[in-house]
Amino acid sequence: MNALEQHPDEFRRIVRDALERYTDPDLPRKNARRSEQWEDDVQARIEDRLCEAGVDDELDDLEAWIEDFNAAYAEVADVFERLRGLMDDESPLGTWESMVQDLLAETELPVATVPEGEAALPDDPIYDSGRLYAENKARIDRYRTSRSW
Repeated sequence: MNALEQHPDEFRRIVRDALERYTDPDLPRKNARRSEQWEDDVQARIEDRLCEAGVDDELDDLEAWIEDFNAAYAEVADVFERLRGLMDDESPLGTWESMVQDLLAETELPVATVPEGEAALPDDPIYDSGRLYAENKARIDRYRTSRSW
């Protein structure tokens, strides 16, 4: 190992060659394909469920409602645009909101603290960060098998 430390490029090559057999250069393409298949499956299931429930029977009513909605919106679109203009960042409301945000950003808030609990810890907890992994795993396995489901 000491000899390899003297030749870091060679060490990198050896490690890279050893790891290459565990890599799949086609993995991004495979993941993309699997993702597309999943999305197609989800879409097909949703469409099937909606058709089974007869949702598509109501499409004519929905399309008529959408036409009515769009016509009503077209009549008031200029009013909505005017209202949006009255509420931009330069409006009195926008100026006030900016001022409040700036003041809140400068306000020092107290740190939340959690009170100490009164309850004693169990003598043999299921998981203990002071144990080795294998000991915790064995303890968890014993706990699982001791419970009757």
